[in-house]
Formats: sequence, C-alpha cells, structure tokens
Amino acid sequence: MNTKHLAYLVEVAKCGSISKAAKKLYLSQPSLSASIAALEEEIGVVLFRRSRSGVVLTEQGEQIIEVAVEILRGVDRIEEIARQDHVLTGQIRLSAIPAACGSFLVDLIGRAQERYPHLSIVVQEQRPRYIIQQVLRGEINLGVTSVLQSQEADYRNLFQETRLTYEALYEDKLCLFVAAEHPLAKQTVATVDEMNQYPMTCFQEDVYLHQLVHRKHSEQSKGFGLVRITYQFNNLDNIKKIACNNLAGTILPKRMAQQDEFIRSHLVPVDIAGQDVDFSVGAIYRSGGLLSNGERRLIEMLREFAETEPI
Repeated sequence: MNTKHLAYLVEVAKCGSISKAAKKLYLSQPSLSASIAALEEEIGVVLFRRSRSGVVLTEQGEQIIEVAVEILRGVDRIEEIARQDHVLTGQIRLSAIPAACGSFLVDLIGRAQERYPHLSIVVQEQRPRYIIQQVLRGEINLGVTSVLQSQEADYRNLFQETRLTYEALYEDKLCLFVAAEHPLAKQTVATVDEMNQYPMTCFQEDVYLHQLVHRKHSEQSKGFGLVRITYQFNNLDNIKKIACNNLAGTILPKRMAQQDEFIRSHLVPVDIAGQDVDFSVGAIYRSGGLLSNGERRLIEMLREFAETEPI
C-alpha cells in the first residue's frame, strides 16, 4: 500500500472536498480522484459518499481514516528515529524569496543551526520564477517560493509534468502598512483610490514584490496602478524606516510582515478593499529520493514552523 495514497485520503477527509484537497496538494482533481479510487479498489472498501457539496466519509471510511493517521504518524516516527542515529552534516543550498528571508526564514534557519551545528545552510535571495528554474535545472534541491492565486492552475500542471513538489505552507495577502499618525491609520480597510492620495514606498522594479504589488493594483485601478511611488528600495529595512517616519505608506504580505517585530511595534496594518488570498508561500523540491537528510529535516522544520507559529 502506497503511504502517499493514505496521505491523500487524510487530506480529502480533512477538506471534505476532492477539488479543495487537490488544490492544497497541487494535484489535478482527476489525478487525486484516481488515487482515491485506486485505494478503494485495493482495499475493497468505499471510503467516501459523493454529493454536490463534496465528499463525506462512509462508516468504514471513518474507521480506516483513524488507522491511516496512525500509520502516517508511525512512518514519521520511523524516519525521525533513523535521523537520530547520525549527526546531520554537509551543506544545504537554499534559494528563497526576499520577503521570506526578511521574516520567518531567518529565525527558522537559526533554529536549524542550533539544533544541527555541523550542518551548513547557504541561503540566496531570488525571485519566485527563478527559484523554480533552479530546482528544475538541478542547481538546488530545495527552495522557498510563492505562487500567485491566478497562476495556480498553470503551476499545478508544470509541477506534475516535471515531477516537482510544491508544498504550500500558508496563504497570504497584500496589506497596507502605515505609521500611527498616517491619515489612513484609523481605518480598518482602505480602497486603492484612497491609497493613491498619499505617497507610497515600495521595492524597486527588479524585486519581485514590487511587480506583484504593481500588477495587483493595476488590475484594481484599471491600469493606473499606484501613482505616487515616491521612494523605491531593494532593502526592506529602508522601506520600514520611511513608513515608520510617516513619509509614506507601504504594501507588504500581511502575515509575513507581521512576523517582523519592528513592523508589529511601529506600523499599523490596514486591509485593502477587495483583497482576499493573493498567493501561497511554500517549499518546492524534486519528487523522489534526491533530497539529503538535512534537506528533508529542513522541510519538516518548515512544516512545523508553519503549523505552530502565527505566520
């Protein structure tokens, strides 16, 4: 029995929908349906009742899901015990989007270095698309990247064709951050038109987040974009200082930015009207056995961090 099929079974049960689970697993819906059907045929049990609203576990399915969860926990435990038999050594080369490097990733790598002092981790900031290309070319085995909501279908097909795994850690959206004295600070939500009335600071054009901001708001304001970009930097620290001094507002990924102690202490988040989930942030790596023990452990730490920390 393929443990991956059991993991798919657990995710479908958790989501209550094959389409939602497929989206989260970055699989096509037909592929996930085929995996569940294959599992049902293998064990000779109907696991789900299908309906227009989704899927519900059958009585036997509920019993099997409990066992499946225990099996998956057991597999994780076996791998954990195996890792404890030797000290992790070697070097991990990791590429990550700038916004991740500027927030949670630094803390996580610090924890990894404390736990595994003989493991060297080299991090390079790159744009999302280039990170995917690096993994495809075999230049790195592991990256932390982002996928825009509007591009999910295209990327899902790419990942399946190239045997890449994209594991979404969390979802995020763009948010306006301003000083407490800013005219928009007392609002819980601001429109793009309201934001256009004040200076803004943003990343320079060669940084992917600037492109994301410009594209999103060009869509909302029918091509005019944010017309008062007064300050542009490559460095997040400069953007924070400009915003803190109330010289301009700035737009950053909300959950990611709120991991930054300075931003939490000095800037006020203001939601942008019409914004929901814009993109996901996750780990991307080659499917199969190409990962080193250190890389596998770092992926597990990313999962743990996403589950336990308020990203």
